[in-house]
Amino acid sequence: MTKQEQYYQFLKSKILEVQPSGFQVDKDNINPIAFPHQKDVAAWAIHGGCRAIFCSFGLGKTVIQLLIADAIYKHTQKPFMIGLPLGVVGEFKEDAAMLGIEIHYVKDQSEIALFHSNKPGIYLSNYERILQPGRIACIHVKDRIVFSYQNGVGFTSLGDFMGETRMHFEKHGFFLIGKHFITTDVVRENNQTYRLGWTENSKDGTKMGAGSPELLLVFRKPPTDQSNAYADVPVTKSKHDYSRGRWQLDAHAFWKSSGERLLNSEELRKLNLSELGKAWEAYDKEEVYNFERHVEICENLDELGKLPADFMALPPHSNTDAVWDDVNRMQTLNSSQASRNQEKHVCPFQFDIVDRALVRYSNKGDVVYDPFGGLMTVPFRCITLGRYGIATELNGISFKDGVRYCREAAYKKTVPTLFELEKTA
Repeated sequence: MTKQEQYYQFLKSKILEVQPSGFQVDKDNINPIAFPHQKDVAAWAIHGGCRAIFCSFGLGKTVIQLLIADAIYKHTQKPFMIGLPLGVVGEFKEDAAMLGIEIHYVKDQSEIALFHSNKPGIYLSNYERILQPGRIACIHVKDRIVFSYQNGVGFTSLGDFMGETRMHFEKHGFFLIGKHFITTDVVRENNQTYRLGWTENSKDGTKMGAGSPELLLVFRKPPTDQSNAYADVPVTKSKHDYSRGRWQLDAHAFWKSSGERLLNSEELRKLNLSELGKAWEAYDKEEVYNFERHVEICENLDELGKLPADFMALPPHSNTDAVWDDVNRMQTLNSSQASRNQEKHVCPFQFDIVDRALVRYSNKGDVVYDPFGGLMTVPFRCITLGRYGIATELNGISFKDGVRYCREAAYKKTVPTLFELEKTA
């Protein structure tokens, strides 16, 4: 086998095959009024569980969607929601009447509860009513690495995933109101992508780009009443419980300490890596930044054999709340996955990022939706922080593992602590 064939074999081994997550349905049991191609598409989608349908105009996508909804409703005996543009409600009602399928258009959760009290059903609602007016969508993004075999130019480049995300959200009526930059470890990133190598940079510096930070993009949907710009259901905070002093600290997000930080060669020699990181952070935030001094300290570390090759020991720190450089990368559900010898998720989500977004942009008791649930980090943290989390996930293994974590978190909330038992004794 040639090297090229070996490489293709390696790439082929990395392809993930999505297993069906739905259920089999007998096409003979699907509504007899439907055309054969509509039955075929509906059965295929129901079996797959997570499949997109791109039928051409005139092939009856509305009918197909109603057939899918009806089959799933009958199979699960649970309510089914279809989000749609307001202008096509009439078409859905006409096709549902033709198929003999009962549907209900609902405006809010209370109307669902009214119908659901009798029996579960199939519900329609406008997109605008499912995207709460005036509320927030926080999107965690990182620009994509485009490898040389993908772009065909012989070197890696970056895909502007952040820009594409912004374009799509603005296309659908959201407005960008903030960005939080989240620093990443460029050394770890290079070890994963091999695009910023020290050796390659020595050969030709034009090949080296820059590390790719993560961003939390904050979008807002315009509220119904735009005279004061308050959300239809605002996120409120009591001034008694949330003081001006706390707000100032939360808004800035940096605390400073005092004390001398010499960071000379002798001190560097005595410190272990953990102590070194803390000493550097304090020094970096308290002193006026000097790039050449930063380089000198890194070079001193390298001479002492204390500059790691697999992670960044002395990263630059920020003094602005627009940049989050204190996110604990180890606080993810992947840590629990590793301890259980379970499959780790390719993009673990740090608790710090989720918690800050939940506390800042939602009320206790709010429903928070994550369309890309992964290991269910968002619902998991919602349980801890008093929110109600809903998420979807394509990967069946990740979904099941995430559900287990959520169940464990919910159970822990119901178990009283020794302190609570002592108070009731």
